[in-house]
Amino acid sequence: MTALMLPGTLVVGFFGMNTSGMPFETPAWGTVAALGIGIALTVAFYRIMVRAGATLRF
Repeated sequence: MTALMLPGTLVVGFFGMNTSGMPFETPAWGTVAALGIGIALTVAFYRIMVRAGATLRF
């Protein structure tokens, strides 16, 4: 479960920093874009883990 949530956590941690000049900082859709990136990376990592033979039981 930890490995499955890692990509999304990294994206959220990156965009959660309070610094100026971050990507997607000024557009109104920046938060939605960051959320989409996190979800897409988590789904991609899930598919990689399933293809590698990992049994994911929650």
